[in-house]
Amino acid sequence: MNVKDKITDEARAKLVEIMADTPTLFKFEGTDFEVRALKNGTLIKICEEAVKIKEVETLSADKTASVMIAMATQIPVLCKIVTYALLNNLHKIEKNFDEVYDIILNNTTQKELLSLFLEIIQKMDVGFFFANIKSTAMLLQMLTERRTMMDELKE
Repeated sequence: MNVKDKITDEARAKLVEIMADTPTLFKFEGTDFEVRALKNGTLIKICEEAVKIKEVETLSADKTASVMIAMATQIPVLCKIVTYALLNNLHKIEKNFDEVYDIILNNTTQKELLSLFLEIIQKMDVGFFFANIKSTAMLLQMLTERRTMMDELKE
């Protein structure tokens, strides 16, 4: 990645969405929810929760028990991820997390929860992280080259 790289139409659309703060609307049980472009702090909280989701492993010969254990541990994590995304603001998360989490956990169906979760995944811009990694690598390379050049000049 360098300064001369062209910005894709998808990246431009994402930037417009973030700047305009255009929400995707969901309505469940008479409650309106808005999913907006995720802020960095929210994205970090979501990623911290997402790493808790693990592949269902056979814990015993009873596959039904394994599925039930997985659901008992993973559905609350999905609800937390959805709650963070819906609030998407540190102040709102601190103030309203428990209330919104209870609404999501108790008043949404699995289909609705999955629909919300998929919308949130689309709002996650992982391209930013890859661009950040490339930029950091470029900076390190430039600093290394500069240091090598300075060392050569000293000799």
